[in-house]
Amino acid sequence: MGSDPVAVVVEEDENVGGDDAAGNTGNAGLERVRLVPKNNDFGFAKTAEEPWTNRKTQNLVLGVLVLALAAWAWVVWKPIVAQELTIGYREDLAKELVAYAAVVSCPEPSVLETWSCKMCVDGVTPIAAPPRLESVAVIKDNADVNQALVGYEAQSARVIVSFRGSVAIAQWIYDLDVTPMHVYCKDCLVHQGFYLSWKDLRQDVMAHVEEIARTRPVRQVHVTGHSLGAAMAVHAGLALRQAGYTVQGYTFGQPRVGNAAFAKYASTVLPQWFRVVNYLDPIPQAPKLPLFYHHMATEVYYYSRPSPGQDPGPYRVCSHDNGEDPTCQNAECGGLHLCIDGQFHVTYMNLPGITNVSALC
Repeated sequence: MGSDPVAVVVEEDENVGGDDAAGNTGNAGLERVRLVPKNNDFGFAKTAEEPWTNRKTQNLVLGVLVLALAAWAWVVWKPIVAQELTIGYREDLAKELVAYAAVVSCPEPSVLETWSCKMCVDGVTPIAAPPRLESVAVIKDNADVNQALVGYEAQSARVIVSFRGSVAIAQWIYDLDVTPMHVYCKDCLVHQGFYLSWKDLRQDVMAHVEEIARTRPVRQVHVTGHSLGAAMAVHAGLALRQAGYTVQGYTFGQPRVGNAAFAKYASTVLPQWFRVVNYLDPIPQAPKLPLFYHHMATEVYYYSRPSPGQDPGPYRVCSHDNGEDPTCQNAECGGLHLCIDGQFHVTYMNLPGITNVSALC
């Protein structure tokens, strides 16, 4: 004869019997009987678990709570939709971004907010008008010295962040405090003047990017700038990456921003960063203090002087690991070699006068 499938369990009911607070005698000694399954390998009876103590019930409730929390988070924090970035330098993208790096020089915000500047509408030979930006914000510091442009390009679902450069960049580099300051990583040192220039714009730039991302799908953020603006763009790229955005950067005439430790850090955080260098432009060699300053990767070196109105000419994508590739511009302008022709600094992608406000705006 097989064992019984159930067992009798006799329990004393603590809630029945005994004296109450008033001293009345209850039904002391009342017992209750339950039939419970013998559901273990040893034949001992287990009392049935209450619904909440049952592990399956706990897992079910926990799963429902997790799904509810995820749904709530989706509504409260609109996610940034990341996309795999195209690996490698794209000259067509560089031509778009040099236009955005140029128009940020326009002194009148309204022509950018309405996207009606000359470069915005018609382009300037040989650079075509870039894709139209919406939700444009022009951001200035309190001294009206530094300026940034933040806008949304709907066709590619991207945010553009661009920083104004300076014709007098060589003077800026040394007038701004060239003393290195410690930020980002243990051994990282950066040019203090460039960092503080970015810091003056940071809050408003980040706030407008976040505002766009709350209301639009954002696949990536393109960061650009020329000259001083290129240096600020590096700090912006790091801040945006830290905030969780997918970031790609193209800068033009970027000076050295920090030391070797910083260059390694920035190149790691921003692997899709391209420093376009125009032949004998002297600014990428500044500050010329090799003990303190070192370029981040990746340099894209245009190594000829094209005719006016023509395409930018041949280029070389330099080392992805060493921002001071000795076979690129350093071969012409590095070490004891000096490049002093400032015309190369204002003709990136063969755009005549990248800071020529009358032609651009």
